[in-house]
Amino acid sequence: MDSYQRTASAFHARIDCIAAAVDTLAPGIELASQLLTQAVLEDRKLLVCASGEDSALAQLLTRLLRDPEDGGPPLPAIALEASAPVDAGAVLWRDLRTLSRDGDVLICIDTSPGATLALQASDFAEQRNLNALLLSEEQIKANYCIPLPAETRELRRELLLMVFHSLMQEIRQLLLGE
Repeated sequence: MDSYQRTASAFHARIDCIAAAVDTLAPGIELASQLLTQAVLEDRKLLVCASGEDSALAQLLTRLLRDPEDGGPPLPAIALEASAPVDAGAVLWRDLRTLSRDGDVLICIDTSPGATLALQASDFAEQRNLNALLLSEEQIKANYCIPLPAETRELRRELLLMVFHSLMQEIRQLLLGE
């Protein structure tokens, strides 16, 4: 297989994954956009957390929320990250305890197998009376969860980019009617 064939094969795998994921992602995107819009209207914060390589995705989502590319209204989002797997006493949880208040939204991005951080975030949100939006490999018991139906972390990250842009589009529609 030459370079072109490898590249074409990789693109087709991504396209197939995205197409197969639409029915799983769309309902979660709809509910999540309603949650985020309502939180903003109620003067709540959007706290985006991730660890390791997923931290870059948390930064991207926060940037999209705070400075929408399409000219939509900026939303109050803060990215919090951990450089390694997170234990119960980690800086991430300390920061979240300090910054969060009842009714805020904790958005957790976790593409790792087993979704350990997302499970911890769900527990943390429940203890702190936060709404949890989990973007992870698995459907997790939480207020809101968008499962990422892909076999690899790489493909889950590709799906997240689509989810982020779809969320922004839906939020804009809900806030501005456009």
